[in-house]
Amino acid sequence: HPDDQKRMGEMGLYMAWTYAWMLTNPAYDMTVMPFIGDVTGPNGIYDPESYRMKNSYPVRSIMQAGGVTVAGSDAPVEDRSPRPFINMALGVTRQGTDGKVLNADETIDIHQMIAAYTINGAHALKQEGITGSIEVGKKADMAVLDRNIVEMYERGEGYDIAKTKVELTVFEGEVVYER
Repeated sequence: HPDDQKRMGEMGLYMAWTYAWMLTNPAYDMTVMPFIGDVTGPNGIYDPESYRMKNSYPVRSIMQAGGVTVAGSDAPVEDRSPRPFINMALGVTRQGTDGKVLNADETIDIHQMIAAYTINGAHALKQEGITGSIEVGKKADMAVLDRNIVEMYERGEGYDIAKTKVELTVFEGEVVYER
């Protein structure tokens, strides 16, 4: 409920989202949406004026109210991999393979998404002094990607962030993975 969104922000809560769920999925949506509200209008289950569409995964609203967004996944339930780049793509676009967008007003930008995966997560775990950003004195945990996801987002290619691959992973200053 919008009042709860404001309250979560006022409390400064950390909200861990599974961004991979932030898309339209007619088969699943028909199992839950009729219990949330009327789906018989001219736009059916995806009526932009419906309660569910206006309040589905209110990431931006909670952030604007003062909440802190962090990134999670449903691994290993939905998929064995946490699939961070699929989550990022859906967090910045909320667009499914059908081209429909689920509550576009609640997308966040790529910088907010990167922070959700890095420094915000470190803050939530009270680890910001040792990890979450690349700074002198921290653990030197980082990944090198095969593409520039910020530039992709800025070119309007947010959906394609899902295709990103990790080229190299450094953990506590040591290379632990090379593709």
